[in-house]
Amino acid sequence: MVDPRRRLGICLTGFVAALLIVFGRTVQLELTEGAGFRAEALRPIERETALPALRGRILARDGASLAHDQTIQAVAVQYRWLQEPSDARWLRTTARARLAKADRRNAQKLATAQASVLVDRAEAAERLAKLCGLSPSQWTARIRQIQDRVERIAANANRPRPSKPNGDDTAADSWPFASANCCSRTHRRHESSWPRNWPITSWPTTCLRRS
Repeated sequence: MVDPRRRLGICLTGFVAALLIVFGRTVQLELTEGAGFRAEALRPIERETALPALRGRILARDGASLAHDQTIQAVAVQYRWLQEPSDARWLRTTARARLAKADRRNAQKLATAQASVLVDRAEAAERLAKLCGLSPSQWTARIRQIQDRVERIAANANRPRPSKPNGDDTAADSWPFASANCCSRTHRRHESSWPRNWPITSWPTTCLRRS
């Protein structure tokens, strides 16, 4: 029968020996490579990120810019947040999404949520008008133009297509039908674009070169 004290002493000796090995290795690293570790810790972290480059400018022989990319900032807004009057189905769906499942059948809470959506919608329209530098009347006119355009596109897309003379309706059935219900997942997002800017100039095209 093994003595418990002897077994405990063996375990304790092994534990102390492991600690001594770890401590000895730590001392060795500090003495031999400590300076390198400290320098590495003080060095700032660097990450490389590839950024898409803009297209080169088109210059005249004397260095005048004939064409260059111009950065334009834009804000994309979900159509339903601009439509006047608000679509009843969208309003109900958005309000229900703000409620818990147990409260979605409560008419009073649903009405309160719909009123909250309309308030948020009005506040968003006011902020966007200020961001675009438009007066309320100008903003309303701009929204009316957008809505007319969307409704015209939806009407043209949903218009029945004539079938082919040979009776093959595959092409007619494969047209992508769009409607005013098509919208993005988020109601606002920021976008950047870089359209080509062509200043008016009398330089002939034979003098062009790329920078």
